[in-house]
Amino acid sequence: MEIDIDHNKLIFPERIVYLIKANKSQLSNLISCCEYITEFRRAPEPTSFFDTLYGAEQKEWAEELLNRTEFMVSNSFVCLLDTGLNNSHPLISPAVKGTNTVQAVNDSWGTTDHMGHGTEMAGIVLI
Repeated sequence: MEIDIDHNKLIFPERIVYLIKANKSQLSNLISCCEYITEFRRAPEPTSFFDTLYGAEQKEWAEELLNRTEFMVSNSFVCLLDTGLNNSHPLISPAVKGTNTVQAVNDSWGTTDHMGHGTEMAGIVLI
């Protein structure tokens, strides 16, 4: 059927997942001849290009995302135990309310993110 198949696969107890590159006609033919296919999903877009952007370009992407983002008022709280937080990060600051919201168990550690990891995890929490 001339379908490009990435031979790396994910194996689960009841499924095997392959990454393929196929057009609509090829997918239709695949469904017709293989009874074991349970679903198709679009592959995620790679985001690794963000790592190569200059600071100004990253800022443009962040501003564009902020223009499409709504931060809802909520009574929910999150406790993130990590390496601190850069609460002035433009994508995180709208969600950090109040001056005492970021704390450290030991005051001598400070609350600023000294390794980057805490800020990255906070970004995932906000999703």
